[in-house]
Amino acid sequence: MQSIPFHPPGVTYNGLHGTPNPTAALVAADLATTKQHSGHVRTYYPQYGGGAVDVGKIAKDINLALLLGLFLFDGHPDWIADNYEQFVKPAVARGNIAGILIGNEDPQIGISNARDYLTRVTAWARHSRSCSTFTTCSTINSGSTSARRSTIISA
Repeated sequence: MQSIPFHPPGVTYNGLHGTPNPTAALVAADLATTKQHSGHVRTYYPQYGGGAVDVGKIAKDINLALLLGLFLFDGHPDWIADNYEQFVKPAVARGNIAGILIGNEDPQIGISNARDYLTRVTAWARHSRSCSTFTTCSTINSGSTSARRSTIISA
């Protein structure tokens, strides 16, 4: 199984942490502050505001490496495809993307839905690998919020 190479500790970033509508200025300020403390950032989403905020471009502008997230929206395969084509592929071409993380690390799924979720993750991981040269993966946490185990799924 392939894996993303080791990187110094980083942080997870979600522009929705303090507002339902993050702006480019807010994300840029957040990422600039984060860069002072960490060289790598993992994101949940590649964009905010229906595309008004391109997280990969903002990170490139401040020379910050990302593990860029592609969120798997339930019931909206068109949103996933649009995010991939409009934000993930161009971000990879810019050169500051260390990997693509497919899906959220803590999907709210039951055992009956796990197979469908893993099938979706695998399909997107294979698609993104066909468009780039680095490993794409998803992490799934299991257990309580106080004790989680992560499993990395790689295509």
